[in-house]
Amino acid sequence: MNKLIIKRIVILVSSCVLVIIGIIAICYASVVSNAEGRTYDSVDSIPHNRVGLLLATSPITPGGAHNFYFENRIKAAEELFRSGKVDLIIASGGDYTQTVKNGCDEPKAIRDSLVSRGIAADRIILDYDGTRTINSIAKAKEIYRLDTLTIISQRYHNERAIYLADKYGLHAIGFNAEPSPIRRNRIKNTLREYLARVKMFIDVFQNKPMKFNHEVSESENNLLYNRIFLPFKDSFDPLDPDGYWNNVKGHKEEQFIVGNFTGNSVDTIYMDNLYPDELDWSMEKWLEMQYEMLVVARSNNKRLPDVPLYQPSGLVYEGDLDGNGTDEWGYLPSGSTSQWRSYCVYTYRNGKWCYLIHPISTERDMRRSGYEILTPGPKGKVEVHNIDDKSELGTREIHTYIVDPTFEDIDD
Repeated sequence: MNKLIIKRIVILVSSCVLVIIGIIAICYASVVSNAEGRTYDSVDSIPHNRVGLLLATSPITPGGAHNFYFENRIKAAEELFRSGKVDLIIASGGDYTQTVKNGCDEPKAIRDSLVSRGIAADRIILDYDGTRTINSIAKAKEIYRLDTLTIISQRYHNERAIYLADKYGLHAIGFNAEPSPIRRNRIKNTLREYLARVKMFIDVFQNKPMKFNHEVSESENNLLYNRIFLPFKDSFDPLDPDGYWNNVKGHKEEQFIVGNFTGNSVDTIYMDNLYPDELDWSMEKWLEMQYEMLVVARSNNKRLPDVPLYQPSGLVYEGDLDGNGTDEWGYLPSGSTSQWRSYCVYTYRNGKWCYLIHPISTERDMRRSGYEILTPGPKGKVEVHNIDDKSELGTREIHTYIVDPTFEDIDD
């Protein structure tokens, strides 16, 4: 073989190697960039999601050694649960007891480990279809019908899972468990992750339908779909001392609240009487219709305008519901004789107060359930919890909805 042919082969092989390295690097960097700002190392900074997805691994390595990746994921899941940042945990893995040396039942191992740390077994759902990350994500969307999710694994794994979640229309964030303290294990997993990300892009490109072998039980359905079954009672029962006609049991109502409502400073908002000499023409027509209303929400910050209130029982501090850096607050009007109350939540925007979302019509059983009416959703969105009336079944069910802020004018 002459030197020219050898040179051409060397150039061709070198070019192929460079192309492959380039593809691997692009795949890796794309996943990192996509997950930027969406993984968290601190439980204090991570938003609440109802469901956490713990991506399984075996507690024992194939070589029989202790698996620190498993241990640290369990610690991370426990920390999230105890801090109230997740309410349920899906243990997603496979049963390798019969197929792999030192293989185990991964979901059961997760459950047993969490239960040993004091987490109730009925807060843990076993997903035996999670033999691959893409299976775990696809099942969360297609079978469990989730819209939001907190993924629990090491950072590199969370980044890849978040990319897959985006492809399935899941609003996902990741909580980063600590890696292994053993350096060679970290190097091995990093190198394997480069190839795993290339394989992930191939899976996404092929877009094959997922097949799942394990059904979801009725009790799991009730947990995952956020169903809380409440006894059906007569809607008009004024003698019921726990009826919560006029207040929000799931919240703490105060005469004054403190928060960063403008995004620039911490201010106080308090309830104050509105005296006749303070009324102006812009409120006259409104007061003709709501003449009993002589209370406003007022702030020590004079740049914040007053907000008219109709027979409030207190102000509710909601915190930053939509994740834009400003806090929201609400109140429940209590002047109607009906069991229904429209919960009003306000946000400061463009120099004035407006509704964060359209006032939510809440039913008495919802208020006395103790369940929050609003909680933070995916960034820029809000989770609304309200009752679906199932009176023909003798129950009412609390469901969760993800909504966009409407920022409606108060006058509307």
